[in-house]
Amino acid sequence: MRKPDKYMSCTHVFSTMQGAILFLLICIQLSISDISAQSPDATRFSFIQYDKNILAFPNGIGSYLPFYEKLQTLLSKGEGPVNIMHIGGSHVQAGVWTEGLCSSMQTRMPGISISRGLVFPYRAVGTTQPGDYIVEFGGIWQGCRNAQRDSDCALGLMGISASTRDSNAFLMITSRPNGGNALRFHRLKIFCEQDEASYTMSFPHDTLAITLRDSANTYTLVEFSRTMDTLYLQLSKTDSAQHSFSMYGFRMESEQSGLCVDAIGNNGADLPSYLKCDLFEQQLQAALPDLIILSLGINDAYTRHFNAEQYKNNYRSLVAKIRTVAPDCAILFTTNNDSYYRKRYPNVNGGKVQQAIFELAEECHAGVWDLYTVMGGHKSINQWVSARLARTDRIHFTSTGYHLIGNLLSEALMSAFMEYHNQSDSGD
Repeated sequence: MRKPDKYMSCTHVFSTMQGAILFLLICIQLSISDISAQSPDATRFSFIQYDKNILAFPNGIGSYLPFYEKLQTLLSKGEGPVNIMHIGGSHVQAGVWTEGLCSSMQTRMPGISISRGLVFPYRAVGTTQPGDYIVEFGGIWQGCRNAQRDSDCALGLMGISASTRDSNAFLMITSRPNGGNALRFHRLKIFCEQDEASYTMSFPHDTLAITLRDSANTYTLVEFSRTMDTLYLQLSKTDSAQHSFSMYGFRMESEQSGLCVDAIGNNGADLPSYLKCDLFEQQLQAALPDLIILSLGINDAYTRHFNAEQYKNNYRSLVAKIRTVAPDCAILFTTNNDSYYRKRYPNVNGGKVQQAIFELAEECHAGVWDLYTVMGGHKSINQWVSARLARTDRIHFTSTGYHLIGNLLSEALMSAFMEYHNQSDSGD
C-alpha cells in the first residue's frame, strides 16, 4: 500500500496567506517527525540516546525569544536574514559538522535559502580546508592561528590570519561541486589591514565592483554589480609605500532572505585561544549573529588537570565579549563529545565539562545541547568508533559521524523552535 504523501495532500487545502504560513510550519513539524522516524540512524545506532536529543534551558527561554521571533518571521513572511554562528576547534574547522547542520536544516525548512557567510583560505596557509569550497591561490602566504601558543599577530573573529609580501598574490574561492549550498553573494566584507602599506585589491571577475572602507575601519566592503559565485581577489602594488597584505577572513552576503551560517573553527583551539583575538568584538559587529553555538571545550579538557572554575571563567569572558556587541543574541552551549586521552585513557573530564556547561547556561540564561549524553555518555566513543562514526584517535568523528551530529543538533534546534511556536500560538 502506498504511503500517503503528506506534503502533496496539503497543497490544495490552503489558499490564503495565513494558510500558506500554517502549511509551511506544519511541513517543518512533519519533516522533524518523519526524519526522526525514517532515518536508518534511529534503529541502526542503539547507543545514541535519541530521547535526550533536546535543547535544555536551565533558566528559561527568555533569551531565545528574539531569535525565535526572527526565525518565525523568516518562515512566515520570507523576511531575513537570520544569522547563526558556530564557534569551535577542529570539529568546526573541518566544516563537516556545520555542513551536516545546514543540510539537515535545509531538509527541515524547504524553500528557505541557507548560505555560508564566513570563509577563509585555509589551504593557502597550510591547514585543514573545509570540504564545501575550493581555495586556489598564487604567491607565498603565511598563516597565524589563535591556537599557536607563541603567536603575537593581530587576530580577529575567525582566529586566523593570512599575510603575504608578494605583490602579485591572488586568492580564489569557489564552491566544490556537490558540496552543498553554492556560494552566492552580492556583497563581500573583507576583514583586512587597509592602510598605506597594504597592497591594492581588485576583483577581475567584476571590474564594476565598488570598494568602500567602513566607518569603523573594521572591514572593506565590496559591492558587486551582479550576484557572484566565485571570489577572486587579485593584489597589486600601486604605490611605493605598499609592501604587504594581511587578512582575517571574508564574509559573503546575499540580497536574498534566508538563513546565513558562519562557521569559525581552528585546529587545537581552546577558550584562551579566542580570548586573545583582539579584533574579535570589532569584527563580530559586522556579522551580528542571532544565535551563536559555542562548541569549545574538547581542547580545554584534553589534560589530566582540568580546572572547571578556570574553564567557566574563560567562558564567562567570551560570553561577555559576545554580549557587549550582540546583547540580544541567543547562546547555545554544546557539551563535549566523549573522548579518550592519548587514545588510551577514558577522559573523565567529559562529565566535568558537562556539569560546568549546565551551570554556565543557568548563569548566562543560555541553552544547552548535551552532545555528551546524546552520544551515549562515558566511553561511548568506543561504540562510535566501532560503527565507523568516529576516528580511532577517539576524539574526532568521521565525515558520516559529523553529519550525524549535525543532523541531531538540527533536530534539537527545530524541535525547540516548534515547541515555542506551538506554545505562543496557543497563547500559553
